[in-house]
Amino acid sequence: MKTVALCAAALMALSASAAVKYTAKYSKAVPALDGVAESGVWKGAAWSEGFVLRVTGKTPEKATTRFKSVYTDEALYFYVECVEPNVAGIADEHQAHEFWLCDVVELYTTALKNEQVHLVCSARGNLNDEIPGKTCVRTRNHVDWSAKSKIAADRWSCEFRVPFLLLGVSPADGDIAFPINVCRNATTTKELSSWSFQSGSFKSEAGFGTLTLPKAPAEAAEKLRRAADASKLPETAADKEKREHKARIMKRLFTED
Repeated sequence: MKTVALCAAALMALSASAAVKYTAKYSKAVPALDGVAESGVWKGAAWSEGFVLRVTGKTPEKATTRFKSVYTDEALYFYVECVEPNVAGIADEHQAHEFWLCDVVELYTTALKNEQVHLVCSARGNLNDEIPGKTCVRTRNHVDWSAKSKIAADRWSCEFRVPFLLLGVSPADGDIAFPINVCRNATTTKELSSWSFQSGSFKSEAGFGTLTLPKAPAEAAEKLRRAADASKLPETAADKEKREHKARIMKRLFTED
């Protein structure tokens, strides 16, 4: 009977998560990206709905989480607040690359089909990511997202900056909406939670919520078009060297007897 009740609760939570949505409004000002939300940029942004535990769909009792989001002329920003009842007990990161063992916030987004981007920021400021090869090719390896975190007395917080080039889309010419999820691992309470309910893996796009970016102001549209288009990036010295090296190889291949 307990198993049936648990499954029923999970299904109810999953059904409710289908309607989880957030709208990130345009901001002319750029967040400082320092792990705190004291600027006017964040004060004007709405909080998300509360996070729920994986599998059960219940609200965490102590390690609660919420986020805000805005977008600027060149990037999408998230501010995530993680209430922490035992700051001193946050896991020490001897191997930061094993982010699943640490206190982290994980951001998932699939703005373009088959390009799920997974960005991770820990309470201690270590970063990790999983970015598809297809995305690296499209962006010419310009995947320079960033994040900062800050630990306070009873919580920790982090800010993400996600360039529109990495997303591959922008609201330059109209509203856009795409799947996202924001997830958290709280080691002190052994709780895995997310904004949009996940019955299994955080990577499951079936459990993602929806982020909407309203059409940008006319004066920002051209900047946004350039920000999302890799073909409009200035060629770096490294890019030029790679292109010229490839040309030299091709020349030798087709001119030698």
